[in-house]
Parts: sequence; C-alpha cells; structure tokens
Amino acid sequence: MVSLSPTSSSSLPIFVADALRPYAEISHYSPKQSKLRRYLTMARTFHPRRKSWRDRFEAESEHRIHVWRRSSRQIQKAPQVQSADFIVQQGLHFNSFPEGFRGGKYIFLHGTLSMLLHSHYECDMWLPPSYERAGWVELEKEVLRSADAVFIGSRFLREILVDFYEIPESRIIYAGTGVPPLDFPEEIPSRTWAGGRLLFVGKDFERKGGLVLLQAFERLRPRFPNATLTIVGPKDLGVPVPEGVDVKGRVSDRQEMARLFSSADVFVLPTLHDSFGFVYLEAMHFALPCIGTSIFAVPEIISQERTGLIAEPGDPASLALALERLLADPKLAQAYGAAGAIKVKQDFAWADVGRRIATASGLAAPGPSR
Repeated sequence: MVSLSPTSSSSLPIFVADALRPYAEISHYSPKQSKLRRYLTMARTFHPRRKSWRDRFEAESEHRIHVWRRSSRQIQKAPQVQSADFIVQQGLHFNSFPEGFRGGKYIFLHGTLSMLLHSHYECDMWLPPSYERAGWVELEKEVLRSADAVFIGSRFLREILVDFYEIPESRIIYAGTGVPPLDFPEEIPSRTWAGGRLLFVGKDFERKGGLVLLQAFERLRPRFPNATLTIVGPKDLGVPVPEGVDVKGRVSDRQEMARLFSSADVFVLPTLHDSFGFVYLEAMHFALPCIGTSIFAVPEIISQERTGLIAEPGDPASLALALERLLADPKLAQAYGAAGAIKVKQDFAWADVGRRIATASGLAAPGPSR
C-alpha cells in the first residue's frame, strides 16, 4: 500500500495518486486544521483587502514552524501512515515519516523554500516570517535527507537539491510531470491565424508578469495596431487598461476557456515566479505557441525556438521582442504551436510519472524508458 500525504489544496497530489494506482493500493491522507484553530487564525490575520487577508491566513496557517511540527505529528500518528508499506510525501510542509518506519520513504517535489528566497519576484505569500526562514530550511533538509529517494517534477530541481540542500545526486530521480486532466477536446482542429490575438491566463496578475506584459504590449501597438490581448484571471488589473486589452476576469466555465484557447494566436505568460506552470501545457494542448520566461521549470516546458520563445523575467523590452517575432511571422508561430501540441503528448503524461516512481521504488519491474 502507498500512503500519499498532500501538502496543499491543489490537485497535484490527486494526479500523483492516480498515476500510482495501477501499481499499489492508495491510502490518501492530509493533515486537517480544526475549525476553532482556523477561525482564530482568520480573526488574527484579518485584512480589509480579501487577497491580503487570504495571503496572510495561508502564511500563518501553513508556513510557520509550529504548524510544520504539528502537521508532522498528526500525519505520523495516522493509522494509514503507520500501516503503509510505502510513503510518498508531496512537498516539504511536514515530515510524514514516523520514527523507525521500515517501509519505503519517498518525496515527490515541485518546489522548495530556497526557490522563493532566490526568486526574481519578492513574494511573501508562501514565506515564513523572516526570523523562521533559516529554521524552515533546516526542516526541509531534515525530511529530504531522511527520504530513500526524492522524485523531482522538473529537472532544474536537481541542482538546487545538490547544491543548496546537500542531497546526494544518487538519491534524486527525475519523475516528470503530467498534463492536468483536461475536459477539453482531444483532437484540436487546424489553427488559422486570427490577426495577432494574445492570451494571458493567470489569477495572480503581478506575480505572473501581467504588468510587464502590459508594458510590452504598448510597445507593440504602433507596429501591430490590430493586435489584441485577452487577460483571464484577475478582476482588476490595478492599473489603467490599455487600448486593445480585454479583461475577462475569472473564467470557470471550461467550454469558455476552450473557446479562448482556440481563438488565440499566441499564449503569453511572462511569469516572475512559478515552480512549474501547468497553464503552458493547456495552451500547448491547443497548439498555441507559448512565450514564457527563463525561470525555474519554464524552459523545460517551452523549448526555445521549437515550441515557443523565452524572455527575460521582468524585462518588457525582451518580452516585446519575443512577441514581435511571432506577430511578424504567423507561419513560424503556427509551426511552434504544432510542435508544442506534439511535445505535450509525448513528454507530459502522468502514466509515465507513475511508472518512473513505481519502477524506482520497486513497485514495478523496469520497462522501456521515455
């Protein structure tokens, strides 16, 4: 039996669990905060701005050393964990390995605190208070060193784990990442150039590079007056909306999102901080050429000058040049999009992730690699 310990409300733990179901019985467990503690934390972190309140609440209820220790104790005592043959912990928000545990101890990882500490974007959302950061890093080292192996969702993490966390390279195994289950059309019809329609999808507008994109877009307008930019995610940009920009706000209807992807010519997300970037995979599914930035896993998703272009983070001039290149050459943009649609099917499958984890942990016999 494999016991998985999700670290957040995201769907990533579910994807990993489903990928492992062909190889083992899965017992899913996640630490829970009591209602009373949750209400007290909400009162203590209150802020009149909803986003600020949410960020403060998440920081206080997840990214504190006392929460790390409490969650670890809760998980280690859980019957599902005590009786497991294998534990696959996701993330570094706790230590799920009971003392003296003799089964397999594994971690599936997409990000670390060190990534935030060395990010291009100063983001307090996921950071412990400054006086606890060194202690949190030591806790991350503790759980990483106690694992039999660390499965990484992207290759760039290998260098971070070796250099910053001093994890032996022999215990770091690339597992990869799959496309989120899509209720989009499986077969995408041939695309036709619609005149330069750009699409941005990201709720956290500033962190995802939205302000940089607006500056780059205004640089383009004199040469490409018919170009448009559709922004999905934020309700309010916090700045005046330039001509040619359509702000959709949050779009929860998947058919509407499919229509937006299908009607765009270029997907652009000049993110300043992202441990991965699943939305690029969705865009590639629709044969959209992608423009991203040279941070973390993004260059692994977007193959430079094959499925899209990479700009420097926080640099409107660099982003404008990348946009200009695709807007000026629709055939090149469509060729990148077609290559991306092939890459997303070949390189980002959860079945492959599950097989790599199962093979390395002894749950499955070695098979052909991809």
